[in-house]
Amino acid sequence: SVGYYSHEGDWDVDVSWFHEELTDLNSQPINLFSFAPSNDGRIRNYGWETQVMWRATERQFWRATFAHINSRSNTSVEERFVADNSGSLLWGYNFMPGWLFSAAWYSAHDWHDYPFDRYDTTLARTFTLPHARLKLAATLRVMSNEPVVYSTSQYMNDRAFWLSAQLNF
Repeated sequence: SVGYYSHEGDWDVDVSWFHEELTDLNSQPINLFSFAPSNDGRIRNYGWETQVMWRATERQFWRATFAHINSRSNTSVEERFVADNSGSLLWGYNFMPGWLFSAAWYSAHDWHDYPFDRYDTTLARTFTLPHARLKLAATLRVMSNEPVVYSTSQYMNDRAFWLSAQLNF
């Protein structure tokens, strides 16, 4: 891998080019009735990825990512998990001290037969504690109504809501 990172004023830019090879992979589906594992799988991924972040104001930021990956494998199972082109766009706004609202769009196309799009909105509150930091968040996720990787891999509901807590000390 070769990469370049730059921080200039309100901008961060990160670009990397990579070439990786994984060998001795167990890429066969697991079947309890005819279990015959082998480590014959191998995959080669190469491409580039970038991330750009811009702090538009003291309270507002934008982040965009993009990746282009070429994947070659001796099994189609390994290649199915790599999207040729993927990216995201995120907007975040700190509307009060300790409060963050963000909206994000994630997309992966040329992911074999099915495109993937996901939209997230998050409201988070950070608390400063003695010797620690606590972050509570509520997230709403809406996904495209397409299968994920395989035609049978469909979510029962394309909307999800959850609460999370993160403690850093």
